[in-house]
Amino acid sequence: MGSDEFLIVSYFSGGAACLCLALAAYAWLRRPADRIFGKLHGTGWARVLKRSFPVSAVLLALSAFMAVNYYGCEGRSYSQIAGDRGYIISVNQKQISETASSLVIVVFVWAAVVLVNLVSTRRERAQERPRGED
Repeated sequence: MGSDEFLIVSYFSGGAACLCLALAAYAWLRRPADRIFGKLHGTGWARVLKRSFPVSAVLLALSAFMAVNYYGCEGRSYSQIAGDRGYIISVNQKQISETASSLVIVVFVWAAVVLVNLVSTRRERAQERPRGED
């Protein structure tokens, strides 16, 4: 396999690995997230959250993958990059690492969104209950 082919195959393989990582994280968190979204007050808001959860995970993972570039600060030419397989592999590893980091960020952001919604739902339900006379 030539240098150009190796660069292309490694780039798309890294992209596929990052996409699989995002889909695996979604598949792992889907059922707990569905149960939590089901407890939210207002079916419209829960539906929006259910649909945006996988989209945000996949898009953020792919954006982290694409944010890593091959040139960096070194100012290398294309032929230098394509000829250095060790450098290409290290960039692919960095892309996968950035994707994993972005998935951790997605989980924390969604945890905060769910926490805020559950607290507001609990407050709304507490206000709806009739209070006993003292």
